Amino acid sequence: MFWRPRVGDEVDEELAFHLEMRTREYIARGMDPQVARRTAERRLGDLGRMRTTLHSLGTRRNRQMERQQYFGELIQDLAFTIRQLRKNPGFAAVAVLTLALGIGGTTAIFSAVYAGVLQRLPLRDPSRLMLVGEIYQGAPHVMSVGNYVDTNAAIPDFEHGLSALNYANFNLADESTPETEPPAAAAPREEQLGLF
Repeated sequence: MFWRPRVGDEVDEELAFHLEMRTREYIARGMDPQVARRTAERRLGDLGRMRTTLHSLGTRRNRQMERQQYFGELIQDLAFTIRQLRKNPGFAAVAVLTLALGIGGTTAIFSAVYAGVLQRLPLRDPSRLMLVGEIYQGAPHVMSVGNYVDTNAAIPDFEHGLSALNYANFNLADESTPETEPPAAAAPREEQLGLF
């Protein structure tokens, strides 16, 4: 592919060769060189259209040759691989097991990342989602239930009103030492619960 001459160069060389040979033939018959050249050009026809047609044919030929070469090499590689795996069944088993573990692990990690990070929010138009809250002394602050209810009533432009989040710490304990867990639990809008 890399050392093959360009199709345009091949076409130009081929046309120049035929034009030169036809001119020499007319000169050998006794024509003046300039008249022979014009006659040869006229005999060959429209060189621009011929150049375009030949360029198209050459490009198609190169693509077909590349495709044939690619599939030929692919079949040879597959045949060689099968022969080598038949000679070494232990290596084949290890290779297949390694591929299975790698593909399975990659699929599992991608599924987790997709579910947690890449999947879009289950909203009709997530670009219109807004976060509303209070800021006290330059930092986000917990909104009281009364302020939440007043804010929800004062903003009629929101399509579905506000929803609330309740941030709270819980102590979880079984027979071992209690642990503090800080979850953020979403509250349904109908219940109008929690602080925002």
